[in-house]
Amino acid sequence: MIHVKKIYKPYIIEIDIKGHAGYEEQGKDIVCAAVSALAQGILGYLEKMGMVEGKKVESGHLHMTLKMREMTIQMTDMLFMACDEIEQSYPGSVEVDIGNH
Repeated sequence: MIHVKKIYKPYIIEIDIKGHAGYEEQGKDIVCAAVSALAQGILGYLEKMGMVEGKKVESGHLHMTLKMREMTIQMTDMLFMACDEIEQSYPGSVEVDIGNH
């Protein structure tokens, strides 16, 4: 299962995405590919906009620390809405958790 978590802290937003969906074998898993493409696309855009304070990207784990700005709130809300849609379409593959707000 992929765990997608958002944590609000003073002046920053942390996004943590861990795990594998297990929908299909690794390398052919459309759920993993969808979540990964969304997260890495948003991370790349926010990096270009100077909104990323830190990041960790490795197999099965993506963590980003973002400046708390209207843009990052909107982009991470979009990420979580999309992941929630994936969770609804592929039950048991993705878990979305929005931490303390």
